[in-house]
Amino acid sequence: VNCLGLAFLQAVLHDEEYMTRTWAVYPMLRERMKTHIESVFKWTVHGEPWVPFLWIDTGDEALTHDIVLTCREKGVPVRHGKLGYDSPTCFRVAIRLPDRQDVLFNTLEMFRPQVCPP
Repeated sequence: VNCLGLAFLQAVLHDEEYMTRTWAVYPMLRERMKTHIESVFKWTVHGEPWVPFLWIDTGDEALTHDIVLTCREKGVPVRHGKLGYDSPTCFRVAIRLPDRQDVLFNTLEMFRPQVCPP
């Protein structure tokens, strides 16, 4: 954790209203992302319900590599599972608000023809 992250964490842990609001909305945001990715792309989604990100397993190392590069080019923050996690067919995305989720979904849509041929 960096200095800014630590300062944020210390502040929010003492902000009961923020924590209550976050945990009231978080499960719905997570489920929206998980459901969309699993139903549209048929990829496997991993992650505990309380973790603020999802691991998405495409089952294809080359596809995952292309997804990560494209997401980064489009400004969508992702982490490749190959680097440090020994999961080359996976990438990680944070749970975000619907408008940010839609940016991810729109970016992933470019890969739908490869994943879900007609």
